[in-house]
Amino acid sequence: MIGEGTAVALNYAMTRDFPTFNTTTGEGEKEYHIIYDSGAMSTTASVVAFYQTSWLPTPKSKTAINTTHIELIGTGWQEVGGVMLDLTIQEVLVADFIQKTGKTAIREDKRAMAKLLKEAVRVKHILSANHESGVNVSYSFRYRVKLISRLNHSTKISTIERNSVEPS
Repeated sequence: MIGEGTAVALNYAMTRDFPTFNTTTGEGEKEYHIIYDSGAMSTTASVVAFYQTSWLPTPKSKTAINTTHIELIGTGWQEVGGVMLDLTIQEVLVADFIQKTGKTAIREDKRAMAKLLKEAVRVKHILSANHESGVNVSYSFRYRVKLISRLNHSTKISTIERNSVEPS
């Protein structure tokens, strides 16, 4: 049994040629890669080195056989995954809401938090392919408010418009 990072490295190595490296003299070069596996709850990174060696199967052989080698340098993991990113984006939206309205009780409102989490998932999917995403959440929470934000990879600009200041 092998780890996922090693399995990906093995699959990658099957169809490619790599630099020649002499294991006895240390001459030649290795090609290094980092393989990431990001799941729902954790992210794993494996550092691997690829190289080829040539050898003659018998002393009378005229054709050398090239063998590809995969060397796992190291593997590390962190409990950071897609779900954690969703919750982080949700916290950014909650912080924007609290900063603009001063209403900290939103954290106790399960429906409001569910709407913000749903929007956070949508924003995460957009930001995976685009540089910027708009956020638009309408919710009646004692006062009718509409959260309009723009999130991007480096900065975040947000505004909250109050549609009404009357209690709902």
